Amino acid sequence: MEEEEEKKKVLVVEDTKDHAELIKLKLIEQGYQVEVVESGEDALSLPHLSSFYAIVCDFLLPKMNGIEFLIELKKRNVDVPVIVMTAHGDEQTVVRAMKEGAYDYIVKEVDFNFLELLPPVIEEARGKYLLTRQNAELTKKLKEKTERLTELTKELKRLSITDPLTNIYNRRFFFEALKLEFNRASRYLQPLALIILDLDDFKKINDTYGHLAGDKILAEVASILVNGVRQGDVLARYGGDEFALLLPATELGNGLKVALRLKKKVTEHCFFIKQKKLTLTLSAGVVATDDFSAKTAEGLLEEGDKRLLAAKKRGKDQIFPPYKPSS
Repeated sequence: MEEEEEKKKVLVVEDTKDHAELIKLKLIEQGYQVEVVESGEDALSLPHLSSFYAIVCDFLLPKMNGIEFLIELKKRNVDVPVIVMTAHGDEQTVVRAMKEGAYDYIVKEVDFNFLELLPPVIEEARGKYLLTRQNAELTKKLKEKTERLTELTKELKRLSITDPLTNIYNRRFFFEALKLEFNRASRYLQPLALIILDLDDFKKINDTYGHLAGDKILAEVASILVNGVRQGDVLARYGGDEFALLLPATELGNGLKVALRLKKKVTEHCFFIKQKKLTLTLSAGVVATDDFSAKTAEGLLEEGDKRLLAAKKRGKDQIFPPYKPSS
């Protein structure tokens, strides 16, 4: 019961005492609790201003008029529905009051018939206020859900193109990137290099130490490779223990240099499995459009596979074609 009475507490801001008293009596008659102040300044000084069910404010007040009072409420983030009373029914005044945040208005007629209208106007204003708050809350929740959905969509997209073990691009994304970069290189007459890297004798690691240990090694190798490529390069897990690297705007000679550098990084890295130190080697096939005339992206990839196989046949731990530094 006390909670309901608190909800029905109305603040009347009216400097004309007989008007204030009549308004107060009518609202009390209708079950409201009423507090009266004579000015906007007095209202703003109340520490419990935000707790009122509604505020009924005369437009013509000393020092601060109804519009100025509404503006000040807004500045202070006081969230209470306000009904403005005007003796003139001036349209411009009403429009301005509504623009500044009033929920409704009422014309103070000389015969005081407006007193009968005041309680339903208060309730209607309160209803608008609650609806506005609900809409604001729904809008906020919708925004939060939209932002979350956007984040999830981005994450799903990332997962769809990422290899879950190594956290680099997966095979599917690599094929799409290869087609895109091949077409771009053809259109703008720019070179494109492709490196296929394969860990030598990796099956022995899986057979000896288990697949979990092998997975740890693959993830570690991927991290080494990531730190050895440019931002615009495309590194992907191509197969089980194979990696593919696209190097836009790169000729064969520079592609071979990159392959040798990556090969050295892996070879010089110390891997540990169950406290046992291991070293690995890798082989690589390198192809570039300035060295091999491919009509399609698939043709370039096929040549890269052939060159990787050639490196393996030459005794592993090799780059094919062999790098020959210019004199």
